Amino acid sequence: MTLFIDEEGDELTYEKPHHIKFVEDMETHGIPWRQYKGRYSYAGPAATTDSLNDSQDIIRSTTVKLVSDGMGLETIWYPG
Repeated sequence: MTLFIDEEGDELTYEKPHHIKFVEDMETHGIPWRQYKGRYSYAGPAATTDSLNDSQDIIRSTTVKLVSDGMGLETIWYPG
C-alpha cells in the first residue's frame, strides 16, 4: 500500500499499481487529484478539468489508460 494526500487534504492508500502510477504522475506534473467514487463501481484517484487544454495535460502526463466521465461543464479523468 502507498499513502498519498489528495488536493482536499485527505489521506488515502492505494494498492493497485495503475492507481499508484496515476497519482505519482499527477503529482509529478502538478495536476491536482482527488478520490472519486463514480460510475460503474469505480473508486480511486481522479483528476478533474473544465477545459480541453487541461484534459490534454492530464492525458499527456501519464501512461496509464484513462477513462473520462462528463460532469456538467467538467470532465473527470481516472484510470481505466
